Amino acid sequence: MGKHQLFREVPPMSLILKILRGFGYKTINDKVCVCKKYFVKMNIVEHVNSFVTDLRKYYLPCKAKTYLTFINNNSVMTILRQILRPHNYIIVSREKYINREKLINYYIVNKNIINFDTPQNVNDTNENNTNENNTNENPNTKNESINNENIITTNIIEK
Repeated sequence: MGKHQLFREVPPMSLILKILRGFGYKTINDKVCVCKKYFVKMNIVEHVNSFVTDLRKYYLPCKAKTYLTFINNNSVMTILRQILRPHNYIIVSREKYINREKLINYYIVNKNIINFDTPQNVNDTNENNTNENNTNENPNTKNESINNENIITTNIIEK
């Protein structure tokens, strides 16, 4: 048995990067947010389905049967979470309401640098350190700028 409960062997980073490109990521450290609303436009399910045979090599047979047989928008996010976890990356989700519509934005974050104390845990530690040194800065201004950035990246992915 492998080092992980789901896998015989941990999936290689090269396979993960191929799958991430379908989500609009160029590298694993991109600060791009992804929204389930646009999965149909981006053909995410079809993209992940093209890698099912490669993923089966790494999943345990009983887990492959459970997670890789019928793939939909929800299972795509589950698979992505699972293949990132052994490499110390997690997916952070944030709910937003835009025009009375609930959107869930997903970000990939390295577990080693995540800061659970701040509400904006998608920033890397360098940004947190520079903002903490500025005591005169209004914390609401920081949140507004991050929220505007999220909307912009969502719109870029939509195109």
